[in-house]
Amino acid sequence: MKFSNLTKKQKIYCGICLVVFLCIILVISLDFGYRMTYSNKYNPSTFLAGKQVQGLNYEEGNKLIEEKITEIKNKDISLIYDDYRLETSFEELGIHWSKDKTHKELISEEMSFGKGIKHILGLYEDESEIKLQFKKDETTLDKILKKVSDDISKNPKDAQFKVDNLEQKVRIIPHEEGYELDKKQSKDNILDKLELVSEGKLETEQLDFELTTRKVPVDKTSDDLKAMNLDSVIGSFATSFSANEDENRVANISLAADYINETLIKPKEQFSFNETVGPINKENGYKTSSIIVDGEFVDGVGGGVCQVSSTVYNSVLKTGIEPVERYPHGRPVGYVGLGRDATVAYDYLDLVVENTLENPILFSAFVDENEIQIDVFGSEQDYNYTVQKTDYTELQPEKKYKYQSKDGIKEKISKSEKDTIISEYLDKEDIKKEQKNLEQLDIDGLIIEKLNSGRTGHKIDVWLVKKKEQQEIDKQHLSTDVYPSEKKVYLLKEE
Repeated sequence: MKFSNLTKKQKIYCGICLVVFLCIILVISLDFGYRMTYSNKYNPSTFLAGKQVQGLNYEEGNKLIEEKITEIKNKDISLIYDDYRLETSFEELGIHWSKDKTHKELISEEMSFGKGIKHILGLYEDESEIKLQFKKDETTLDKILKKVSDDISKNPKDAQFKVDNLEQKVRIIPHEEGYELDKKQSKDNILDKLELVSEGKLETEQLDFELTTRKVPVDKTSDDLKAMNLDSVIGSFATSFSANEDENRVANISLAADYINETLIKPKEQFSFNETVGPINKENGYKTSSIIVDGEFVDGVGGGVCQVSSTVYNSVLKTGIEPVERYPHGRPVGYVGLGRDATVAYDYLDLVVENTLENPILFSAFVDENEIQIDVFGSEQDYNYTVQKTDYTELQPEKKYKYQSKDGIKEKISKSEKDTIISEYLDKEDIKKEQKNLEQLDIDGLIIEKLNSGRTGHKIDVWLVKKKEQQEIDKQHLSTDVYPSEKKVYLLKEE
C-alpha cells in the first residue's frame, strides 16, 4: 500500500508512530552515550562525605576514599567528661574504616536507564550522599568505656553519724551523691558523632567525644539520719582501770572500743558484741594479756575485752533494754560489781542485745585516760532505769585434803580420814582449834601446808527497775548470777 493511498487519518497515525519511534531511538542513543561517558565512573549526582565525585573513575575514587580515611585517622581523638580527657585512637575505640565497603556503596549508585533520561532532561535533582563506611567492634569499645568508667565514676557516700565523745553530741556528715558513666548513652554519643565524621560534616583537627554520666543515689541521706532523732544520751556507763595497767590490756580495750564506736542499731535489730569486735586474735590486732579461763587468771589474747563488753552491758541497761544473751564471769572482776559483768569468748560466749525501743540507738565508745565510757544515743525517754541487786548469798569454799606419808607417796583423803590422822597427834582441845585454823597448828611429827587458799563464791539476783520521777513503775528480773567458790586444799605431810 502506497503512502499516497492512505487516508488522512492513517497518515496522521503513521506520522505519530514515526515521531515516537525516532524519539525512542534518540533517547536510547543519548542514554547509551551518557552511559558510555560515565562508564567506569561514578554517578555525577553522587557525593562522598560531602565531596562530589562527578567525573572520577573508580581508580580515582578509591584514591579519594583513601585520602578521606587517612585524613580522619590523622585526627586527634579524645574522650572527654568535664576536666577528664583520655586521648585515644579509632583502633582503641574498635572503629575500623573500610575502603572496600565505601567503594561498594559508591558503585551501587551507578546510572540506571531512568536516571540517565532524567539527567538528560534536567529532571534528576536528587543527590546521593555516600558516607565513609566503618565497622565497629563492640567488645573493644566496651573495654575502653569500662576504663573510662573506672577513671571518672565516683561512689556515693552515705550520710554518717560522727560522735563528739567529750561533748556527748552526735553530728551528721552530709551524704554525697555519686555518679557513673552512662555507657549506653556515651556509646550512642560516640556513634552519632562518628556518623557526622563519616558524612564529612566535621572537618576539625580535634575530635572530642563527649561522655555522659548518671547519678548514683545514696542509701542514707542526711534527712534519713536526722529523722532518727539521736538527740539525747539515754544510757551511759564508765569503768576504770589502773593507770599502771598492762599496756597490752589497755591496747585491747581501746581497739574493742573503736569497733563499738558509732555502731547503729535499728529497732528490732540485734547487736552482737562478738560480731562487732571480730575474732579476738592477733591477726585482728589484739594483744596478749591476762584473761579469765575456768575461773583462773591466765595469759591469753584479748585481755581487757570483757571490760568493754561489761561496760556496754551496763550502758544498755540504762536505756531499759534487756539482753538477749549475756554471761557472768567465773569469778568477780574488779571493774564492776557482782551481777554487772558480761564475759565474752568468740564463738561461744556473746553479749547480744535487741533494740526494743521505737527509734534507733547509737553507741559512742571511747577511752579517756584510765577510763572507758560507753554512751547510748537515742530519742529522749520519759523513764529512767537502775539496776538493783537482791538475795546475796556467800558461798563458802569446800575443803579438800591430801596426805603424804614418810615414804613420799601422796594421796587424796576424806575429811574423816583427815580427822583420824589429826587425832593421833592432838588432844580434844587442840582438835577444836583445828576446825578453824588447820594451817596454824604446830604439830610435832606432822607438817600442814595450804596448797590452795581457795576463794569465797557468791550468788546474787539482779533486777532492772523502771522509774519515772524517782517513782518505781516496774521491775524485771534480769538474772541470778553465781560465781563459784574455789576449794581450799591442804596437805598433811608426815615428818
